[in-house]
Amino acid sequence: MPELPEVETVARGLREQLSRETVETAFCSGARVFKTDCTLIPGMLSGETIRFIGRRGKYLYLDLGPARLVIHLGMSGRLLMDGSRILPPERPSQDDPHIHMSIGFRSGKRLLYRDPRKFGRVLLFPDAGDSAMIFSRLGIEPLGPGFTLQTFRRLLKGKRGLIKPFLMSQEHISGMGNIYADEALFLAGIHPETPIDYLGPARIRRLFDSIPLVLKMGIEFGGTTFRDYRNSEGREGRFQEMLSVYGRDGLECRKCGRLLKKIQVGGRSSHFCPACQRKR
Repeated sequence: MPELPEVETVARGLREQLSRETVETAFCSGARVFKTDCTLIPGMLSGETIRFIGRRGKYLYLDLGPARLVIHLGMSGRLLMDGSRILPPERPSQDDPHIHMSIGFRSGKRLLYRDPRKFGRVLLFPDAGDSAMIFSRLGIEPLGPGFTLQTFRRLLKGKRGLIKPFLMSQEHISGMGNIYADEALFLAGIHPETPIDYLGPARIRRLFDSIPLVLKMGIEFGGTTFRDYRNSEGREGRFQEMLSVYGRDGLECRKCGRLLKKIQVGGRSSHFCPACQRKR
Protein backbone atom coordinates (compact mmCIF):
# COMPACT_ATOMS: atom_id res chain seq x y z
CA MET A 1 0.00 0.00 0.00
CA PRO A 2 1.42 3.41 -0.89
CA GLU A 3 2.86 5.25 2.09
CA LEU A 4 3.68 8.90 2.61
CA PRO A 5 6.57 9.11 0.08
CA GLU A 6 4.55 7.47 -2.69
CA VAL A 7 1.48 9.67 -2.15
CA GLU A 8 3.65 12.78 -1.86
CA THR A 9 5.40 11.88 -5.13
CA VAL A 10 2.06 11.54 -6.91
CA ALA A 11 0.77 14.81 -5.40
CA ARG A 12 3.86 16.72 -6.55
CA GLY A 13 3.62 15.28 -10.04
CA LEU A 14 -0.03 16.21 -10.37
CA ARG A 15 0.59 19.66 -8.91
CA GLU A 16 3.18 20.29 -11.58
CA GLN A 17 0.87 19.18 -14.39
CA LEU A 18 -2.60 20.31 -13.27
CA SER A 19 -2.27 23.58 -11.36
CA ARG A 20 -4.99 26.03 -12.45
CA GLU A 21 -6.49 23.53 -14.90
CA THR A 22 -10.28 23.77 -15.36
CA VAL A 23 -12.49 20.69 -15.46
CA GLU A 24 -14.53 20.18 -18.60
CA THR A 25 -15.89 16.65 -18.10
CA ALA A 26 -15.88 14.04 -15.38
CA PHE A 27 -16.79 10.34 -15.39
CA CYS A 28 -17.00 7.80 -12.57
CA SER A 29 -17.88 4.13 -12.82
CA GLY A 30 -19.88 3.70 -9.64
CA ALA A 31 -17.43 1.08 -8.33
CA ARG A 32 -17.17 0.42 -4.61
CA VAL A 33 -14.17 2.78 -4.33
CA PHE A 34 -16.59 5.72 -4.36
CA LYS A 35 -17.77 6.65 -0.87
CA THR A 36 -19.74 9.57 -2.32
CA ASP A 37 -22.75 9.32 -4.63
CA CYS A 38 -20.99 8.88 -7.96
CA THR A 39 -23.69 10.70 -9.89
CA LEU A 40 -22.82 13.95 -8.06
CA ILE A 41 -19.19 14.06 -9.20
CA PRO A 42 -19.64 15.26 -12.82
CA GLY A 43 -21.95 18.12 -11.88
CA MET A 44 -19.89 19.27 -8.90
CA LEU A 45 -16.55 19.24 -10.73
CA SER A 46 -17.49 20.52 -14.17
CA GLY A 47 -16.32 24.11 -14.70
CA GLU A 48 -14.26 24.17 -11.49
CA THR A 49 -10.56 25.07 -11.47
CA ILE A 50 -7.94 23.20 -9.48
CA ARG A 51 -6.72 25.50 -6.74
CA PHE A 52 -4.39 23.12 -4.94
CA ILE A 53 -3.28 19.49 -4.87
CA GLY A 54 -2.00 18.25 -1.53
CA ARG A 55 -1.48 15.31 0.79
CA ARG A 56 -2.49 14.50 4.36
CA GLY A 57 -1.05 11.26 5.67
CA LYS A 58 -1.71 8.65 2.99
CA TYR A 59 -4.58 10.67 1.49
CA LEU A 60 -4.22 12.82 -1.62
CA TYR A 61 -6.65 15.68 -2.19
CA LEU A 62 -7.59 18.07 -4.98
CA ASP A 63 -9.24 21.39 -4.16
CA LEU A 64 -11.57 22.38 -7.01
CA GLY A 65 -13.44 25.56 -6.28
CA PRO A 66 -15.12 25.10 -2.91
CA ALA A 67 -15.13 21.29 -3.27
CA ARG A 68 -12.42 18.85 -2.23
CA LEU A 69 -11.82 15.48 -3.88
CA VAL A 70 -10.08 13.10 -1.44
CA ILE A 71 -8.43 9.90 -2.68
CA HIS A 72 -6.82 6.98 -0.85
CA LEU A 73 -5.01 4.76 -3.34
CA GLY A 74 -5.44 1.54 -1.36
CA MET A 75 -3.53 -1.51 -2.60
CA SER A 76 -3.57 -1.00 -6.35
CA GLY A 77 -4.95 2.48 -7.02
CA ARG A 78 -3.11 4.78 -9.42
CA LEU A 79 -3.65 8.38 -10.47
CA LEU A 80 -2.27 8.76 -13.98
CA MET A 81 -2.05 11.64 -16.38
CA ASP A 82 -3.10 11.01 -19.97
CA GLY A 83 -2.70 13.69 -22.63
CA SER A 84 0.01 15.88 -21.12
CA ARG A 85 2.92 13.49 -21.32
CA ILE A 86 3.37 10.15 -23.06
CA LEU A 87 2.76 7.25 -20.72
CA PRO A 88 4.39 3.82 -21.14
CA PRO A 89 2.84 1.37 -23.64
CA GLU A 90 0.81 -0.31 -20.90
CA ARG A 91 -1.03 2.92 -20.16
CA PRO A 92 -4.78 2.46 -19.61
CA SER A 93 -7.11 3.16 -22.50
CA GLN A 94 -10.55 4.71 -22.33
CA ASP A 95 -12.20 1.30 -22.44
CA ASP A 96 -10.03 -0.15 -19.64
CA PRO A 97 -12.48 -1.71 -17.13
CA HIS A 98 -10.18 -0.80 -14.25
CA ILE A 99 -10.51 2.94 -14.83
CA HIS A 100 -13.09 4.13 -12.31
CA MET A 101 -12.75 7.87 -12.73
CA SER A 102 -11.70 10.14 -15.59
CA ILE A 103 -11.49 13.92 -15.31
CA GLY A 104 -11.05 15.82 -18.56
CA PHE A 105 -9.67 19.37 -18.61
CA ARG A 106 -10.15 22.18 -21.10
CA SER A 107 -6.49 21.94 -22.07
CA GLY A 108 -7.03 18.39 -23.33
CA LYS A 109 -5.32 16.73 -20.37
CA ARG A 110 -7.02 13.87 -18.54
CA LEU A 111 -6.58 12.53 -15.03
CA LEU A 112 -7.40 8.84 -14.63
CA TYR A 113 -8.01 6.84 -11.48
CA ARG A 114 -7.24 3.18 -12.10
CA ASP A 115 -7.74 0.53 -9.44
CA PRO A 116 -7.94 -3.16 -10.46
CA ARG A 117 -8.47 -4.46 -6.91
CA LYS A 118 -10.87 -1.67 -5.86
CA PHE A 119 -9.45 -1.26 -2.34
CA GLY A 120 -9.00 2.50 -2.74
CA ARG A 121 -11.42 5.22 -1.66
CA VAL A 122 -12.69 8.31 -3.44
CA LEU A 123 -14.70 10.93 -1.56
CA LEU A 124 -16.06 14.26 -2.74
CA PHE A 125 -16.84 16.98 -0.20
CA PRO A 126 -18.94 19.99 -1.36
CA ASP A 127 -16.83 22.16 0.94
CA ALA A 128 -13.14 21.50 1.64
CA GLY A 129 -13.70 22.06 5.34
CA ASP A 130 -15.97 19.02 5.48
CA SER A 131 -12.95 16.75 4.95
CA ALA A 132 -11.87 17.54 8.52
CA MET A 133 -13.97 14.56 9.60
CA ILE A 134 -11.34 12.32 7.95
CA PHE A 135 -8.16 14.29 8.55
CA SER A 136 -8.87 14.97 12.22
CA ARG A 137 -8.38 11.27 12.96
CA LEU A 138 -4.84 11.35 11.60
CA GLY A 139 -1.77 11.85 13.72
CA ILE A 140 1.04 14.34 13.31
CA GLU A 141 2.71 14.84 9.94
CA PRO A 142 6.30 13.57 10.29
CA LEU A 143 7.56 16.03 7.66
CA GLY A 144 5.62 18.98 9.05
CA PRO A 145 6.85 21.71 11.39
CA GLY A 146 4.86 20.23 14.26
CA PHE A 147 6.99 17.09 14.34
CA THR A 148 9.55 18.08 16.95
CA LEU A 149 11.57 16.02 19.40
CA GLN A 150 9.44 17.36 22.24
CA THR A 151 6.25 16.34 20.44
CA PHE A 152 7.63 12.89 19.62
CA ARG A 153 8.61 12.31 23.25
CA ARG A 154 5.13 13.38 24.33
CA LEU A 155 3.56 10.90 21.88
CA LEU A 156 5.62 8.05 23.35
CA LYS A 157 5.19 9.00 27.00
CA GLY A 158 3.12 6.51 28.96
CA LYS A 159 2.50 4.29 25.93
CA ARG A 160 2.68 0.52 26.23
CA GLY A 161 3.20 -2.06 23.53
CA LEU A 162 5.85 -2.48 20.85
CA ILE A 163 7.43 0.32 18.89
CA LYS A 164 6.76 -1.04 15.38
CA PRO A 165 2.93 -1.09 15.65
CA PHE A 166 3.07 2.34 17.30
CA LEU A 167 4.93 3.82 14.33
CA MET A 168 2.39 2.34 11.91
CA SER A 169 -0.67 3.63 13.76
CA GLN A 170 -2.06 6.50 11.71
CA GLU A 171 -3.47 8.02 14.90
CA HIS A 172 0.05 8.73 16.12
CA ILE A 173 2.16 9.52 13.04
CA SER A 174 0.30 9.85 9.75
CA GLY A 175 1.70 8.38 6.57
CA MET A 176 4.07 5.80 8.08
CA GLY A 177 3.61 2.19 6.96
CA ASN A 178 5.46 -1.10 6.96
CA ILE A 179 8.31 -0.23 4.62
CA TYR A 180 9.39 3.06 6.15
CA ALA A 181 8.83 1.91 9.73
CA ASP A 182 11.26 -0.97 9.15
CA GLU A 183 13.78 1.35 7.53
CA ALA A 184 13.55 3.97 10.28
CA LEU A 185 13.97 1.37 13.01
CA PHE A 186 17.05 -0.04 11.28
CA LEU A 187 18.59 3.38 10.92
CA ALA A 188 17.96 4.04 14.61
CA GLY A 189 19.32 0.62 15.66
CA ILE A 190 16.05 -0.40 17.32
CA HIS A 191 14.52 -3.89 17.13
CA PRO A 192 10.88 -3.81 15.91
CA GLU A 193 9.76 -5.79 18.99
CA THR A 194 11.23 -3.27 21.43
CA PRO A 195 8.68 -2.24 24.08
CA ILE A 196 8.10 1.50 23.97
CA ASP A 197 8.98 1.92 27.64
CA TYR A 198 12.42 0.39 26.97
CA LEU A 199 13.37 3.39 24.85
CA GLY A 200 15.63 5.84 26.59
CA PRO A 201 16.30 9.45 25.57
CA ALA A 202 19.19 8.58 23.24
CA ARG A 203 17.26 5.98 21.26
CA ILE A 204 14.17 8.19 21.10
CA ARG A 205 16.35 10.90 19.62
CA ARG A 206 17.83 8.51 17.04
CA LEU A 207 14.38 7.31 16.03
CA PHE A 208 13.07 10.87 15.81
CA ASP A 209 15.94 11.75 13.47
CA SER A 210 15.50 8.57 11.40
CA ILE A 211 11.79 8.93 10.61
CA PRO A 212 11.92 12.10 8.47
CA LEU A 213 15.25 11.04 6.99
CA VAL A 214 13.94 7.79 5.47
CA LEU A 215 10.71 9.49 4.33
CA LYS A 216 12.64 12.25 2.55
CA MET A 217 14.87 9.66 0.91
CA GLY A 218 11.77 7.81 -0.26
CA ILE A 219 10.43 10.98 -1.85
CA GLU A 220 13.81 11.78 -3.41
CA PHE A 221 13.82 8.40 -5.18
CA GLY A 222 10.18 8.61 -6.25
CA GLY A 223 8.78 6.09 -3.75
CA THR A 224 9.04 2.32 -3.49
CA THR A 225 7.63 -0.05 -6.12
CA PHE A 226 7.34 -3.76 -5.48
CA ARG A 227 4.20 -4.42 -7.52
CA ASP A 228 1.44 -1.86 -8.06
CA TYR A 229 2.70 1.62 -7.23
CA ARG A 230 3.39 4.04 -10.10
CA ASN A 231 3.71 7.83 -10.11
CA SER A 232 1.43 10.14 -12.12
CA GLU A 233 3.44 9.44 -15.28
CA GLY A 234 3.14 5.68 -14.89
CA ARG A 235 6.74 5.24 -13.75
CA GLU A 236 7.97 3.00 -10.95
CA GLY A 237 9.71 4.37 -7.87
CA ARG A 238 13.38 3.61 -7.25
CA PHE A 239 13.67 3.55 -3.46
CA GLN A 240 13.46 -0.27 -3.43
CA GLU A 241 17.04 -0.19 -4.70
CA MET A 242 18.10 1.71 -1.56
CA LEU A 243 16.29 -0.32 1.12
CA SER A 244 18.43 -1.53 4.01
CA VAL A 245 16.16 -4.23 5.48
CA TYR A 246 12.63 -4.29 4.07
CA GLY A 247 12.16 -7.25 1.73
CA ARG A 248 15.80 -8.30 2.16
CA ASP A 249 15.38 -11.14 4.68
CA GLY A 250 18.02 -13.83 4.14
CA LEU A 251 20.43 -11.35 2.57
CA GLU A 252 23.46 -9.80 4.22
CA CYS A 253 23.09 -6.60 6.22
CA ARG A 254 24.68 -3.77 4.28
CA LYS A 255 26.18 -2.50 7.54
CA CYS A 256 27.52 -5.55 9.41
CA GLY A 257 27.19 -8.51 7.05
CA ARG A 258 24.87 -10.60 9.27
CA LEU A 259 21.89 -12.24 7.60
CA LEU A 260 18.71 -10.18 7.87
CA LYS A 261 15.61 -11.76 9.40
CA LYS A 262 11.84 -11.46 9.01
CA ILE A 263 9.32 -11.91 11.81
CA GLN A 264 5.67 -11.05 12.42
CA VAL A 265 5.05 -8.02 14.63
CA GLY A 266 1.50 -6.87 15.20
CA GLY A 267 0.32 -9.08 12.34
CA ARG A 268 2.72 -7.51 9.83
CA SER A 269 6.00 -8.76 8.43
CA SER A 270 8.97 -6.96 9.94
CA HIS A 271 12.51 -7.01 8.60
CA PHE A 272 15.55 -6.32 10.75
CA CYS A 273 19.21 -7.05 11.43
CA PRO A 274 19.71 -9.17 14.58
CA ALA A 275 23.13 -7.59 15.15
CA CYS A 276 22.46 -3.91 14.41
CA GLN A 277 19.04 -3.68 16.08
CA ARG A 278 18.59 -4.36 19.77
CA LYS A 279 15.58 -4.54 22.08
CA ARG A 280 17.49 -2.97 24.97
